[in-house]
Amino acid sequence: MGLHTRKPFISEGDYVGPDVHKATRIASSGHGGQMVLSAETQAMLGDDVQLVDLRGYQLKNFDEPVQLFQLGDGRFPPLRTFPTRAYPGRRPPSFAGSARFPTSWRYFEATLVSTP
Repeated sequence: MGLHTRKPFISEGDYVGPDVHKATRIASSGHGGQMVLSAETQAMLGDDVQLVDLRGYQLKNFDEPVQLFQLGDGRFPPLRTFPTRAYPGRRPPSFAGSARFPTSWRYFEATLVSTP
């Protein structure tokens, strides 16, 4: 599950806009049982909520990195998106995550390192 806190636009009874898409991307980055939150949601929580700072991640179709947090201290595999610290100053390649190229970070990192 993912949480992002902003006010969406309402059009013909549906919620629309970039913040709706951001919430969807955040939700899809996590794993079963994991609760991933945006920095906007984290800012609204009190100090008594236990969070793990997951740092910045690049979400699909967003130019700027997004700061993400995990609710609780559970152990989960890496998020299903790209960490920004691995791509200083640039976004992940557009082919990453396509059917021909798996989104596994370990596979992508090995491919990147082994390519001249």
